[in-house]
Amino acid sequence: MKIGISGAGGYVGGNVLSQLASRATDDQLVALSRSLAVIPGIESRFADFDQPDSLEHAYHGLDRLLIIPGDNLEKGVIGAQLVHAIDAALEAHVGHIYLLSAAHVKVAAFSDLGASYLNAEEHLKSHARHWTILRMNFYTETFVQLAGPAIAQGVLTGLGEDKIALVSRDDVAQALAGAVSGNGQANATYELTGPHSLSGEERARLLQDLTGKPVKYQVISEQQLHSQLAGLPPYYASAALSMQKAFALGAFDTVTADVEMLCGHAPAAADEILRRVATDTTPRS
Repeated sequence: MKIGISGAGGYVGGNVLSQLASRATDDQLVALSRSLAVIPGIESRFADFDQPDSLEHAYHGLDRLLIIPGDNLEKGVIGAQLVHAIDAALEAHVGHIYLLSAAHVKVAAFSDLGASYLNAEEHLKSHARHWTILRMNFYTETFVQLAGPAIAQGVLTGLGEDKIALVSRDDVAQALAGAVSGNGQANATYELTGPHSLSGEERARLLQDLTGKPVKYQVISEQQLHSQLAGLPPYYASAALSMQKAFALGAFDTVTADVEMLCGHAPAAADEILRRVATDTTPRS
């Protein structure tokens, strides 16, 4: 079995590749990325979403392919890249295509990112014979990285109750590794979530407990959120607004046992991940 992992130069893709490489199997692994030196001893192929012509050649001969989206947040880019990757995989006759999608799809009518992911999901299901979709919830590590202003100002803001089942990047990577190695069923969709769905108030309390600084949660209007995002690059502000709307509409308020089913252990709770990464990402009193 020859398995290709896209985004192998990134954190999640590299982690998936390492997980698979550590297993005693006869599977042949192929690292797909814009850099050609990922893990010594594993075949590397150049694959760049921004160069669609590179993809079909990169995917040639693969039995299974995991497509991990890029990080370009400009409107429509992720969706177009994923469709190009799916088409290239189909042209290369890849037997089974695995797509890392996101919970945004549940509110696609109100979210640019959701529309991009939903378009990719529907394209995959309409054209591939064997497919598996894995939707990530919001990364706990990303929440911590973005929490600096909330800790400094003592206020975490949102557009509503904003319940989110925060999940760690490592747990997502392990679930992806489990899926492509055979634990994931064909023509099925999985929700990769943490063990609990936390409201904005609960996340604020976590930050307060972690730092020892007062942090409260405040519901604001879209107009106030626009003001907060003023000065950011338009594409980034649009993505941030889209994300906040998705939170408020409940797109990330889903808890499943899919991570445990795919990788064999329960996902880490948010407070555990917060403590693990806090020393490097949050100010201390």
